Amino acid sequence: MRRILSLMVLGLLFLPGCKKVKTVLDLSPGFGLEVPAGFTVDTALNPNNEQGTTWLREDGRAMFSIDFQPMEGSRRSALLDHGKRTYLGQVGRELEHDLSSHLVEFHDFDSRLLEVAGQPALEISFQTRQEGQVYDIHLLLLVADSQPPHEIMLDYRLPHEDSETDQAWDKVLDTFAWISDEGGGEHGGEKAEGKDQGKEQAKEEKAPAHAKKSH
Repeated sequence: MRRILSLMVLGLLFLPGCKKVKTVLDLSPGFGLEVPAGFTVDTALNPNNEQGTTWLREDGRAMFSIDFQPMEGSRRSALLDHGKRTYLGQVGRELEHDLSSHLVEFHDFDSRLLEVAGQPALEISFQTRQEGQVYDIHLLLLVADSQPPHEIMLDYRLPHEDSETDQAWDKVLDTFAWISDEGGGEHGGEKAEGKDQGKEQAKEEKAPAHAKKSH
């Protein structure tokens, strides 16, 4: 949880972009998605790192990032002992507690378990304030069936006033797909059904979320 929390806090510092480099999506992580249009890689925040990439919107006021980490120690044990849905639900509860303790302003927290590309996923949203600007934060956590298993975190944040008309986050979730080793498909593998199909196949399950507060 400390790693996820540190990524959240670090991501609130929007740094300027730099030259184009390979992203985590170019390094065969086993999944693919469509990065929001008009976003470019920020090498200052995540320089050519196979475990994570950050993209910034042209105006520098919105950010999208992918973190892709092997699961080790207690996190891996919890996954193996309890399964993906229970593990992700526990992550949601812990993250809510940690964020409320570390962010000066933290409110409108919402957490839900759903299916994305046929696999359990945890979607989290909340608001916070940075340098006088209110941001809407969207997170998606998934577990990749690799050896060892990997935890995937998608992070999208934008100014609150942009949220009503912005559809980039929904498009990211709808285009997320697992990629087979054989190749083929839009991202180099068979394109899986997206978030909407998962909603039809399994009833969404609300993860415990009891804090809607400001500090």
